[in-house]
Amino acid sequence: MGWCGLHFLSQQHAADLAVSIARDRGFPVNEAAVKRAQKLTFDFLDARRERLLEGLPPGGGQNTMSSLLFTMSLEHVPADETMEAGARYMKVLQADDGSWPVLNHRPPLVSSTIGITAMTVKGLRTYAPASQKAEYDESVRKAVAWLAKSMPQTNEESIFKVLGLCWGDGPKSAVAENRGVASPPAAR
Repeated sequence: MGWCGLHFLSQQHAADLAVSIARDRGFPVNEAAVKRAQKLTFDFLDARRERLLEGLPPGGGQNTMSSLLFTMSLEHVPADETMEAGARYMKVLQADDGSWPVLNHRPPLVSSTIGITAMTVKGLRTYAPASQKAEYDESVRKAVAWLAKSMPQTNEESIFKVLGLCWGDGPKSAVAENRGVASPPAAR
């Protein structure tokens, strides 16, 4: 994961990141509990695969899908038709500016276009169909360009900006400028 994933934990996905980092570092993880959670998530997605392919949203739309793809990517769930359907759904919803806007503002669960955009970058990097890699890489490139210009207003946004830039192989200068940001720019 490198420094991009180890220096920050956000409130929204701290448990997912903690389990992933613990496993990667050789710490014991309750794999039975992880598998149960994965199964719930996968069953949710699998039951909606055809709807996703038709562009019909799951409950919560892009807010939910970005989070689910992000969580499954952290757990190293392999790509399959269901995960690719989720990635396709998100790719289609990308705004012209490169972001994925918040569908409905529900802090602390969903409150940031920066967060959704960063999680979607991770999801697209993991679950883009191999046959369409170039198209998905272009979506990621647009998202990274948007993230590089974004102005975080909260610590969580600063965290996800750095993570999204790292996951999307953003310019090192943009990552370095934001590394270690612990407060919103206006409070500095």
